[in-house]
Amino acid sequence: FSSVSAAFLYYALQMKPAYPHFSKGVFFLLVVVFGFAFSMRQAAIVLPFYLFLLAWIQLEKKHRLRAIKTGGIGLGCGFLLVALFWPSFFVSNSGARLFLDVFNYSYDGRALFNGSWSFYHPWYYVPLTAGITWPLAVLFPAIFSIFHLKSYLKHFGKLMIFIAAFLPIFVAMVLKVRLYNEIRHLLFCYPPFVILATGSWMWGWSMTANMKHLRWVIPTVFLLLIYHPLSFEIRNHPNQIVYFNPLIGSTQGAFKKFDLDYWGNCYKQAIDWLGTKTKDSPVPIPFATGRAGHVAVGYASRHQNLMPVQYWDKATYWVRLVWGAPDELDSINEGKSAPGVPAAETVFKVAAD
Repeated sequence: FSSVSAAFLYYALQMKPAYPHFSKGVFFLLVVVFGFAFSMRQAAIVLPFYLFLLAWIQLEKKHRLRAIKTGGIGLGCGFLLVALFWPSFFVSNSGARLFLDVFNYSYDGRALFNGSWSFYHPWYYVPLTAGITWPLAVLFPAIFSIFHLKSYLKHFGKLMIFIAAFLPIFVAMVLKVRLYNEIRHLLFCYPPFVILATGSWMWGWSMTANMKHLRWVIPTVFLLLIYHPLSFEIRNHPNQIVYFNPLIGSTQGAFKKFDLDYWGNCYKQAIDWLGTKTKDSPVPIPFATGRAGHVAVGYASRHQNLMPVQYWDKATYWVRLVWGAPDELDSINEGKSAPGVPAAETVFKVAAD
């Protein structure tokens, strides 16, 4: 969704002051990209706002209404593309509810936040989780771009990128949008943040390029900041999803405080290990799972010798995803199991540093 949103923003910025404001090819791609975006997430309803805002601030008054009408018709056609990927949208009331629930999404699950389980988070949940999960090479220079806002007012493209980066985060904070699993629901803001950060790095380089003793400061700082996320991704592939930046002490500092592998990405490694270990068994080996267990069951379908069961007392192995909540760690510490479950030996562990 982040990539498709970035593509929509890119094509929207091809708008020209003179009529026709888009070439036929660009307009077609804009419509198709919007259809793809909405078929993925209802948050795509913010994308037309970007387009109409761009038309309002960039076009002359006499062209605005016509451009907005044309854009509205085009995006309406893009919305109909949803039927190709999400047919149930039009045969139930679930589709209509999405517009009502996008800012008040009903989620009854709990999430780990600041060391404890919580159903609702404070207003600073978004900036805090973005601040500890996004690479510092992006975070710091993107925030620094705020000081360039005055110059952005004279450049519509830069202004739209700034709005696309910060406005959804601001709205989520003000309206207290129901979010969980860190910043993942607002990851579509990340590509604009990267663009803003790139602009700040380029500005810093241009300011120091002709200074004999300072021209290597910007490249050196950039390399120092980018080293941490790059080295983490190399060491911990394929579990890059659990990255946290040095502001919280990397992943080890976030452990016990924030959600880590909430999608159960590490289940694949655990299931593959179990499937290899038991491949010679004459009978299927039963195993039980914990949180996000459906992910493990999906991976297990590739191994004919594994059989998922619902209850731990029917299983030979228990494949459990540990997010790091204190109550979990009290019960799972060097081989111990959860309350009510007999102690068991830990035979394989997937971990990140």
